[in-house]
Amino acid sequence: MKYKDDLFRAKQDSCGHWKQLAIATGIAFFCMLPTAQSESEYAEQVKGSPFWQAHHVSYPFGYRRLSSQWGDARNQLVFGFVDLDAQPRSWPVSFVTRLAFGYSGALPIGADPRASFSGSWDIDVGLRRVWSRPGTLQPFVGGGLALVGASTTIQIRTKYSAVYVQNWHPTTVGPFVEAGCYFPIRGNWHTGILISYTKGEGNLNNHGLEMGGIQAAVLIGKTWDAKRGPSSTGH
Repeated sequence: MKYKDDLFRAKQDSCGHWKQLAIATGIAFFCMLPTAQSESEYAEQVKGSPFWQAHHVSYPFGYRRLSSQWGDARNQLVFGFVDLDAQPRSWPVSFVTRLAFGYSGALPIGADPRASFSGSWDIDVGLRRVWSRPGTLQPFVGGGLALVGASTTIQIRTKYSAVYVQNWHPTTVGPFVEAGCYFPIRGNWHTGILISYTKGEGNLNNHGLEMGGIQAAVLIGKTWDAKRGPSSTGH
């Protein structure tokens, strides 16, 4: 009984934590908007590389909504690993790749009942069209293929600590589409927002499961000059 009570409290705490983090991230994003970069800063970003017109390297953080097949685990906090696009010179589009993980303190339908929490992940690879405009919003759209998967984690308590056993479930490939915008700020930094949708069906304990879903994330990162690396100039 004590173990169940501890697990229930842990799930409540995790839910409260991600809500606080999401609110704090949103406030920080809007506080950064007034410091838009100048045209000279924008030109400094994209010149100098013989191969690339522009890079954006971002950290995505946000929320993922999965299908009703996930039950109580359909709402997940997203911890992105990286969102990267690189546009070759003379090309109208950029190559884009993204890796993101979702977390929920609940379990999807058909999961191992011994599990303590669950998650989802996706690796997206495709093309992105960015409308680059100095000192203002730079919208983008994109799409491609996504490798999506899910996992549950069993927590085994020992005398002095806890051991976590990851149970990965089959991955699948499906399409993804996205839309969003970058907002340049000083020192070649940018913020932004991203909304994407992925699709891909898998199997969990003989239950069909849609592993893709809708994702909304805040982007925080830097515009990259391939020849010299991130600009060190700040104004």
